[in-house]
Amino acid sequence: MPRAPLRLPPSRVFLRYLLFQIPGWILASLAAVLAVRFVGLDPRLAALFVLLFAAKDFALYPFVRSAYAPGPPGGADALVGREGVVDRAVAPRGTVLLGPERYTAELAPGVPPLPAGTRVRVVEVRGLTLRVAPARPVPEGEPVGPAAGLG
Repeated sequence: MPRAPLRLPPSRVFLRYLLFQIPGWILASLAAVLAVRFVGLDPRLAALFVLLFAAKDFALYPFVRSAYAPGPPGGADALVGREGVVDRAVAPRGTVLLGPERYTAELAPGVPPLPAGTRVRVVEVRGLTLRVAPARPVPEGEPVGPAAGLG
């Protein structure tokens, strides 16, 4: 079963955004201090620069908020729960088709060998190999594959 996307409360997303801004604020403050000390910039003008720099981050937050919120799982995690068809018998390793993509697959623990044409569901991803099981549970002793109505 696919995992639900992680949802953070809005306050946590804002905190995450702020934590990413802190290094920039520190650098802006350092630049302001250096400008006051070595260039002769008025300290009030330097403070205004730092405040405007921080205000810019608060003003931009509504536009970039979605970039800091976790999205749906991607990569290998997105494959868990998807269904496909065995391309080459999985006994204990073979290949499966998920849409147009072909993947190396191995049997999930306790699953009997799966012949070509069997509908399968991805239960786990280990590196570049999918662990699969029949798309519907198979009672013990029942044949597996297209002839059994799973294909």
